[in-house]
Amino acid sequence: MASGARILPEGFETPPAQPARSGVRFDLDIAVMTAIYGGGAEPGRNDPFDPFRVPSIRGQLRFWWRATAGYAYRDATKLYEAEANVWGDTRIPSSVKLRVLSFKAPVQRKAASTGADGRWTNAEPKYALFPLQENRKEPGDIGVGGSFRLEIFAPKNCEEQVSTALWAWFSFGGIGGRTRRGCGSLYCKDYSYRLNPLPASDGAARAWPVLPGSTALVGDPTDWNSCWRQCMETLQAFRQARAHPRGRSKWPEPDTIRRERSTHAPQHSPVHPEHGFPRGALGLPIIFHFKTPGDPFPDNTLNLVSHANETEGSQELRMASPVILLALVVVLGGYRLIDRLRSAVAANRQMVTLSLKDKVPPASALIAFVSLGPGRTSCLQAATYHSEAAALQHLWLITTREGEGDARWIGEQLSPRFPGVKIHQTQFLDDKDSLEESKALVEHLRKRAMTEIDIPEEQLICDFTGLTKNASAGMILACAPRTARLQYMVPNRLDSGGRADPLAGSHPREVFIQYSVFRED
Repeated sequence: MASGARILPEGFETPPAQPARSGVRFDLDIAVMTAIYGGGAEPGRNDPFDPFRVPSIRGQLRFWWRATAGYAYRDATKLYEAEANVWGDTRIPSSVKLRVLSFKAPVQRKAASTGADGRWTNAEPKYALFPLQENRKEPGDIGVGGSFRLEIFAPKNCEEQVSTALWAWFSFGGIGGRTRRGCGSLYCKDYSYRLNPLPASDGAARAWPVLPGSTALVGDPTDWNSCWRQCMETLQAFRQARAHPRGRSKWPEPDTIRRERSTHAPQHSPVHPEHGFPRGALGLPIIFHFKTPGDPFPDNTLNLVSHANETEGSQELRMASPVILLALVVVLGGYRLIDRLRSAVAANRQMVTLSLKDKVPPASALIAFVSLGPGRTSCLQAATYHSEAAALQHLWLITTREGEGDARWIGEQLSPRFPGVKIHQTQFLDDKDSLEESKALVEHLRKRAMTEIDIPEEQLICDFTGLTKNASAGMILACAPRTARLQYMVPNRLDSGGRADPLAGSHPREVFIQYSVFRED
């Protein structure tokens, strides 16, 4: 026996070789953008040694899988079977494998503390973090910042479902607790520039939360924490609506409780005409706190109670809020799609479904906006893409009077390389912020291309990357016919300020819009 060789116990069998993993691998770098509430094995507490727990991540992905892929099912039993095939259950292991390869732990801070001046200071937004701030003797901790690298292996037949669940998690979920109030919001570059298509709503309710059929309300673009604070202030103003700052609530619940308890303060006779608890629809439990002697003092809890059986007795339940408020990154090619569409939907309520395609079939005609300065390169790259395929024959450039030199520069760069492309006379917008003017001009050029030059509509594409958000919205509306083609340029790299790096180039992505418009009277 060779020196140093290990003697194996009698009956020992060599374990089988680990099978090679097959399928699709996701390698994702994820950053935490807002304060983490809890997230550890113990509810409401951070774990600085294991801040990004795989069981918690798996639980989030299971939920968002049900909210997206789960919409295809109407029966809970069939949903359970399908979910088990992907994520496993007590009988079979999950076919999706997760690992946290590395992480940078969040910085642990108190959710509230006493400042140098002796004044009590709460971390913002207070309306999201208040459960950690109520005990001034022992305020809870929040995690600030942090990042991690997540590795996922999934079977090829589950790739689309897992990818959509990831998109939904990054867009609407988070890490830790109170994610529906914006805590623990996540940013993943691989998913920040896409809008995953969801199935159209069939109008039928499901017995579990689903995304199709939901309504999205979007505010003004700003930084992460300001956006989060605005969301919370909006919710607080709505839920705590009063006639004046220290006046009585506009909601019926306080007076309903006074009537049910048959007691009230002398100055608080029940006067509200309605009877009920409408705010219960925003999540349960709710604690109603009365401060005035004579009112139903001090706390009254509204909650769901289960009477499952006589042995266990009644059990209080919880109902998650159906309203999600958070900071959301929706960016297309370094340009805020929300900005582009807001003006377009100001007069109408539109239910819009966007789907995207990276492999853009070359077109023989292109209508494109030209920005001033370095931004003009996106237009040149759009024209180059369609020209290199020997497809582009006609090019219309739209800009402002100030951008005339930039449009001329594009022609000077393009003509020597592609002499077969006819660059038509540059078109100018008198008001680059006029949605109406932009829409009318693009419609005019589209009509001219199809009627005077006989260009088939499937060979005509419009690029809305350049100019202002209002101009882009006008072009999008001009391409409202469902057979119209629309694209934007995706930068290959962003600079430190989040803008497109003109030196790194860009590539086109085609946009398909399905919509219904309802006039609001």
